Amino acid sequence: MAEALKHHLGVDAPSRVADMVAPNDDAFRAKAFIKTCLQGYEALELMDRAKRMGDALDEHLGGTCATKCQSLMASLGPPLQNTDAFGVQTFIYLPFVCWARDHGLAAFSASMKFQRQLTRRFTAEFSIRPYLEKDWPMALVLLEKWATDPDPHVRRLVSEGTRPRLPWASRLKGFVADPSPCLPLLETLKDDPDLYVRRSVANHLNDIGKDHPDLLMELCRRWKRGASPERSWIVRHALRSLLKAGDLEALKLMGQGAAPELKVEQVTLVPSVVQLGGELLLHVELVSTEKKRTQTLRVDLVVHYRKADGKTQPKVFRFKELELGPGERFPLSKKLPMRPLTTRRHHPGEHPLELQINGSSFAIGSFELTL
Repeated sequence: MAEALKHHLGVDAPSRVADMVAPNDDAFRAKAFIKTCLQGYEALELMDRAKRMGDALDEHLGGTCATKCQSLMASLGPPLQNTDAFGVQTFIYLPFVCWARDHGLAAFSASMKFQRQLTRRFTAEFSIRPYLEKDWPMALVLLEKWATDPDPHVRRLVSEGTRPRLPWASRLKGFVADPSPCLPLLETLKDDPDLYVRRSVANHLNDIGKDHPDLLMELCRRWKRGASPERSWIVRHALRSLLKAGDLEALKLMGQGAAPELKVEQVTLVPSVVQLGGELLLHVELVSTEKKRTQTLRVDLVVHYRKADGKTQPKVFRFKELELGPGERFPLSKKLPMRPLTTRRHHPGEHPLELQINGSSFAIGSFELTL
């Protein structure tokens, strides 16, 4: 079983934070800080532990908000040297993120500078959002400069921190309604040399497309003209929600908008009754009925999950992209695990399945789920 997230900030975390901060603030009351943090600490989850420490830092540091900011910035360790997996050790900076988010606004400029350094060790994508809500023109002036920063972690913050619908964070309602202030930042970053940054740009655009699909399509059409393979990847990844929804304009832009000329044969679903914790084995064969041209196909699997009220809700999974020649057959197989997930609660009953091919639907049967 995976380790609970809260253990990334175990009971030793307050002492570790105190050891980082104490040398940089003579007024810091380390023992009182640790005592404040540990009251009921075991029962707290990860973010609550981080917030507890962030609040305690503000309580036990000396001076004004600006001087607290300087003390915390001096307490940071060396910056990350790459954009690969960072390990759980970087979670020690989560209390610093919470301090910046909850207490740093009183020293706007100093806290923005602090977050630039913080994101080089962990991420400031969550803490920067209140600053955008308070004064987005001032924040965007700094972010415009950071978009050309030598550090890819800083450049990524420019895109990730301004995402309208960043997961696990509050929505930036102003940018949900009107994302145009952020578009110049994304233009600067669209050919960034680091995939870590480009992936964030694509995710930001995908967020925009959920509220402004026409704007996303307009931008993607423009970016795709004469695009490098790297920028073409951004466009495809940015359109993923529209592609899964079978949006015809998005499919056309990817060369997958033509109605498929094919049959779906040799469908097997094993077993027909799946127990929770088991998996379904799916096999089908696509048979082209086109006699002359090769077809470019995007194949998605749609699972209609049963809900508690007995109704179903579709979930689209990317399956396969392929070229299918005239009269050609192509076998496809997939395993569909039915394990319990924190993001989806399974309910018993019939689960219909379909293939979505270039936006067209092909029913392929159903299976029964039992608990």
